[in-house]
Amino acid sequence: MEQLSIKFLNELYKLCLYKIDVIEIVKEHLQFSFIPNELKGYKKILKDFTTYYKNNNKLPTIGIISQINQNDVKIQEILHEISDVKLPEKKDILIQFESFIKKAKFQDLYYRVADIYNSDDRQEEAINILAKESEQIANFCIYKNSQFENIFEGFHERQKKRDINRLNEVKIRIPFGVTPLDERVYGGSEETETDLFIARSGGGKTTWLIWRAISASRRGHKVLYISAEGAKEMVEKKIDAAWTALSKRDIEFDNIDHEFREKLQKVINDILNKKGEISVVAYEQFDTVSMLDVRNIVIDYIKINGTKPDLICLDYLEKFNPGDGKRYSASMEGEKMRREATADRFKNICTEFKIRGATATQSTDIEPKDYNNPDFVMTRHNVSGAKGLVNSFSYVFTFNQTNTEYSEDLGRIYCDKIREYKAGGDPINIATQFNKSRFYDHKRTIKLFYEE
Repeated sequence: MEQLSIKFLNELYKLCLYKIDVIEIVKEHLQFSFIPNELKGYKKILKDFTTYYKNNNKLPTIGIISQINQNDVKIQEILHEISDVKLPEKKDILIQFESFIKKAKFQDLYYRVADIYNSDDRQEEAINILAKESEQIANFCIYKNSQFENIFEGFHERQKKRDINRLNEVKIRIPFGVTPLDERVYGGSEETETDLFIARSGGGKTTWLIWRAISASRRGHKVLYISAEGAKEMVEKKIDAAWTALSKRDIEFDNIDHEFREKLQKVINDILNKKGEISVVAYEQFDTVSMLDVRNIVIDYIKINGTKPDLICLDYLEKFNPGDGKRYSASMEGEKMRREATADRFKNICTEFKIRGATATQSTDIEPKDYNNPDFVMTRHNVSGAKGLVNSFSYVFTFNQTNTEYSEDLGRIYCDKIREYKAGGDPINIATQFNKSRFYDHKRTIKLFYEE
C-alpha cells in the first residue's frame, strides 16, 4: 500500500493547527496505515491532535502537543519541523490527500476482490463488490469545491466552525495612527482590507500615507511603501523627517546633535526589536507603474524577506495604472474607469496575499465657500467617478480643512465608509503637524478636543 511522505505529513499537520475543516477531514480519513511504521512519532501526534480537538472543541497548537510529549525527543524534533513549515495552500493539500486515499482504497479493494474471486463459487460476489465499491471510490471527495452552500441544512455546522475559528484565530488590526479615528473603526484594518484617503490637491495625501506607514511599523508591522512619482531619495527624506519629527532641511544637512541622535537610535532599536520596518520602492516617472508591477514587487518582497508585508501603501492611486492591457481615453469617463480598474486590482492583490492596503486619491475642485465652511465635509461624491471607486475599499475617509484650520494646524476626518459598521456621523477633529511632515499631533488632539 502507498504511504504518505514526511514532507506531505508536515504540511498536512501544519494545516491542522489553523484550519477547522482540515482537522475534521484528518480525524475522519487519515488512518495509521497511511503513515509508514518507521514514523511512529507522526502516528502519536495524529492521535494527540484528534484527541485534543475532540475533547476540547478547539484546534491543537504546537505548544500544547509539545507539552503533552515533553519527554519524547523524537516528537519534539517532528514538532519543530512542522513549526518551520510554511503554511501551504489548503486546496492543493486536500486535492493531493483525496487522490492518495482513492489510490489506497482501490488497492485495498483490488486485493480483497482478488481473494474473493479466487475462492470457490464466489466470482459473482466479487464482481458485485467491485462494481459497487469502485463507484464509491470514484465518487469519493474530501475537497468540496461546490459553489452552492445550503443555508438551513448547514447552519449548525457553520456555527460550530465559527466558534472554533473565533477561539483559535487571532485577528490582528493595524491602527490608522489617529486615536479618535481608531476608536471609531474598532482598532484599525484587518488582513485583505483596504482604505482610501480623499483630500484636496496639496491637502496631505502623502503625509497621511507616510503617517499610516510609520504608525504601523512602530507597532511591529512590516510596511511596503510604493511611490509612483518621485525620486527614492526624496521619498526617504519625507519619511525620515516624519518619524524623527525633524525638518526636511535638518535631515538633508544632517543637523542632528549627538544627544538627539542617541534618542533616535533608541526609537530605531525599539521598532526593529518589534520586527517593524518600512521598505520603500520609488518610481521617478509618472504613469509608469502598473498593478502587475505592484504584484511582482510583493512577490519579490516575500522572496527576499521570507514573509509578506503586513501593509502596502500606494502613493497615490492616480499615479498607478491597472496594467490590464486596456487603453483608457483621456476623457473624464476614461479616467474614472482607469481608477476603478486600478482600485479593483489593488484589492485583488491584498486579498490574494492576505495583506492590508492603503492609498489616497484627489478630490475634485471644491469651491472656497465650501471648503472654508467648518460645517462642510467632503464625501465620495466629491471625487470624479468615486461612486464606483469606493466599492473596492473597506474604509473611505475624507480630510477637511478650512484656511483658518490649516493656519492653526487643525483638520477634520469624515468617515464616508466603514466596512460592516455604520459610517457618517460627526467628523473627527484632530490637530496636525504638517510642519514636521507628520499628519497627526496626538497630544494637541487629545488636549483640544477629547479631554474632559
